[in-house]
Amino acid sequence: MADIDTYLSSSIDDYLLSIAEGIRLAQGRLDQLQSNAGSTWSYYLPKLEFELKMTVEMVENKQLSAKLGSERLRPLADRHLMLRPINPTPSTQSQITVEAASVIRGTFVAVPANAGRPGLILRSHVNRIDSRHAEFSVEIIDGAGARQSGVEVHFNIDRELSRQFSAARGLDVEVRPGTFLAEGVVASDSEGRAATTLELDADEPAGRVVVIGLDVATRSELVHYEVEG
Repeated sequence: MADIDTYLSSSIDDYLLSIAEGIRLAQGRLDQLQSNAGSTWSYYLPKLEFELKMTVEMVENKQLSAKLGSERLRPLADRHLMLRPINPTPSTQSQITVEAASVIRGTFVAVPANAGRPGLILRSHVNRIDSRHAEFSVEIIDGAGARQSGVEVHFNIDRELSRQFSAARGLDVEVRPGTFLAEGVVASDSEGRAATTLELDADEPAGRVVVIGLDVATRSELVHYEVEG
């Protein structure tokens, strides 16, 4: 009986997606280093070449059938098309009926965000207007210091995070229904500035933390606002 632990446990799609996710995480770290340094330069991963060599085998394995919960008619129920990394050592599995080699080669090519121009930098501000109103604004500039106009800024109340941070202060209740943002999507003006107003429900308790999410292109920020008494 073939040892099912020697086969690939995921589909080819899963392995390709895991490679892509690794590239995304690596590029994210590079972007983070750039933002922390406040520099005008940026790095990106231009491409990654990969090669996946495997054997495609038709195996007969009752243990695998039981694991997958197969209900098909015997004997076809115990036959499975499996993938295994190519091993230079000849296979000794007596239950293998068909075996063929396959090689998948490919290249992930990066397309720099923002057409390769310097990355965006967000500068968020909160202006308390009165006990029930506050203005949330963001200035958008690029890494070279140029103000960016016509860029959409998405403002959202993160109600789940608001509840969590409020609970840490002893206010384990949901954000009141009457608490809302005047505008959810605002385009930046000629100065690279976009703003919206938060209006608080009259029953919103003092000490409540309202978390506002700011999303601009590939950049995101969270701003915490505490309700006054």
